[in-house]
Amino acid sequence: MGRVLTLPPRWKVAVKASTIPLSQRVLTARGLKSKKEREVFLTADFYTGCFDGWDLPDVKPAVERLKLALESGEGVAVYGDYDADGIPATALMIRALKNAGFTKVQGFIPTRKAGYGLREETVDELLAAGFTVVITVDNGITAHAVAKRAKQRGLELIITDHHEVVGELPEALAVVDPKRSDSRYPNLALCGTAVAYKLLWSLYDELGVSHNYLKWQLDLVAVATIADMVPLTGENRVLAKVGLSVLRKTRNYGLRALLQVSGIDYTQVTARDVMYAVAPRINALSRLGRDETKPGDENLLLTLLTTADESKALAIAVQINEFNLQRQALVTQYVERAGQQVDHDTVGGTVLYVADIPSGLTGLIAGKIADSTGWPALIMAREGEEIRGSGRCPTSMSMVDLLVELAPLLTRYGGHRQAAGWSMTAQDLPAFITAAQAYLQQQSADHPRGGEVAIDTALQPHEATLDTANELIKLEPFGTDNPEPLLLWNDTVRAVTTMGQQKNHWRITTTKSPIDIVYFGVPSTTPLPAVGSMLWAAVTLGVNSYSTPRPQLTIRHYYVS
Repeated sequence: MGRVLTLPPRWKVAVKASTIPLSQRVLTARGLKSKKEREVFLTADFYTGCFDGWDLPDVKPAVERLKLALESGEGVAVYGDYDADGIPATALMIRALKNAGFTKVQGFIPTRKAGYGLREETVDELLAAGFTVVITVDNGITAHAVAKRAKQRGLELIITDHHEVVGELPEALAVVDPKRSDSRYPNLALCGTAVAYKLLWSLYDELGVSHNYLKWQLDLVAVATIADMVPLTGENRVLAKVGLSVLRKTRNYGLRALLQVSGIDYTQVTARDVMYAVAPRINALSRLGRDETKPGDENLLLTLLTTADESKALAIAVQINEFNLQRQALVTQYVERAGQQVDHDTVGGTVLYVADIPSGLTGLIAGKIADSTGWPALIMAREGEEIRGSGRCPTSMSMVDLLVELAPLLTRYGGHRQAAGWSMTAQDLPAFITAAQAYLQQQSADHPRGGEVAIDTALQPHEATLDTANELIKLEPFGTDNPEPLLLWNDTVRAVTTMGQQKNHWRITTTKSPIDIVYFGVPSTTPLPAVGSMLWAAVTLGVNSYSTPRPQLTIRHYYVS
C-alpha cells in the first residue's frame, strides 16, 4: 500500500499553517479571531474579566442575613462537600467570615460514607450546637426535604451551589446558583468555590471590609476551579490564572505543605500540578473512607486548609500524602479487577456493579474504563445498606440527563454532564443496570464513541523551537475547553528508539527537524514505526527542562503509513 498523503480519518485541522505566529493561529482556531479578543484572553485581568457577584440570584437576601448574623453574634455553620471543590469552598468561607468579624463559624464536611449533601438529621444537630444560620457550599440545590425541615425548625438556610437545578428550587432563605433559570449571571460554569467567593465579595462590599484579604484567597478558588474541571475560558480562566499567581506566593500553609509533599516548588506551580498532585491528595482521604472524625473533631483536610500553624500543616500533609499512595495502589488493583468484567465490544457504554471495592474509588475506576473504551462508564459498589455509583462520560451524552431519566430508581443523585454520582437501594440495582444499559445503547447513535481528533493547526519545522514553546505557555492555564494546543506534525521517520525500564516510551526523530518527538506509555504490543515510514502525529509542543532546556514534541495521537 502506498503512503497516505492526506489526513488520517477523523482528524480535523482548524487553521492551516501560515506565516501568522503559531500562538495566534491556535487562538484563532479556538474562536478568538479579533485582536481585541486575543488581548482579553492573554491579559486575563481580574477586574475587567470577572462579573459582578451581585448579579447572582439571591445574593442580596443572603448578604442581608449574614450581615444580621454578624451584628447579632449568631453562630454560622458552613456545610460543604468532601471533594476538591467542596473542601476548598468550605475553607474559603470559614477563613473569609472570620476575617470579616464573625466569631462563631464552624465548617462541616460529611464523610463519603454518610453521603453527599446536607441531611435532615443534621438540621437538629446544628440547632442543638447553637447555630442559627447554615450556608451550604458546593451542594444544596437538590436538598428539598432538608430545606423544608430547616424552615420548620427555624434554621435559616443559605444555599450556594453550582450544580444543575432539577425541578423546583429548595425552600431556603436564599439559593445562590448561576444555573437557576432566572439567573442573569453571565457565567453558568462557575465551580462551587467560585460561587462562594462571589457571595463573599458582595458581603465584603456590604460590610465595607477591604477586599484585599479575598484576593489572597484566590489560591483556593484556582485549586477548585481546576480540580472540578469546569471550562477554563472566560471568567473561569481569569480566576484560575490569577489564582495560580496567588498560589505561587501563597500564605496558606496547607496548600504550601500539600505542594511540598508532592515534590512541587509552590513558586512554580502550574494547573497541571493542581490537577495531578493537589486535587488527588485532597480527594484521597474520603476515597479511602479515612475521613471519619470523632465527635467535635474537624475534618483533617479542613484543618489543613485553615490552620495558621505551619508545622501542623506539614504534619497533616505528610499524613495525607501517605493516604494518597495507598489510594494509587488500590486504584491500580481495582481497575484491573473491574476491567476483567468490561466487554470492549459493547456499544453504548459499561454499567457494572463491582463487589468489595470502596465506593469512594468508583469515580476513578469509571474514568479509567471510560478512557479505555471511549464509551460512558457507570461503576457501582456497596456502602453499608446502600449502593453508591459514579459515572464518567467521554462522549457528548449528558450524565445528568441519564440520571434524571432513571431518577425513580435513585435515592440521591447529582453532578455534571461528564461526571455524576448517585445512591440507590440494593433492591433497585438489577432494574437500574437494565435501564441504564438500554439508555446508553439508545443514546449511542447520537453520541458516538471516539469522535474526531480536533487539531488546532499544523506545526511547521521552523516553528519547533524553544521560543515558540515559551509563547504557547502564555496560553495557560490548560484544562477543560482550553486544552494544551494540539498540533499536526507530518514527516518521514528517520530514527526510533525505546526508553524506560519497560521499554514502553518512544523517542522519534524525523527528516525535517532534529527535535525529539516522544510518546509515553506505549502498549507493549504496539510495533515501532519503521524508518522511512510517514508519521502523522497530533502533538503538543513543550519544554524538556532536564539538563539544558530544549523544545520537545509529545505524541497524543499518531498514524503511520
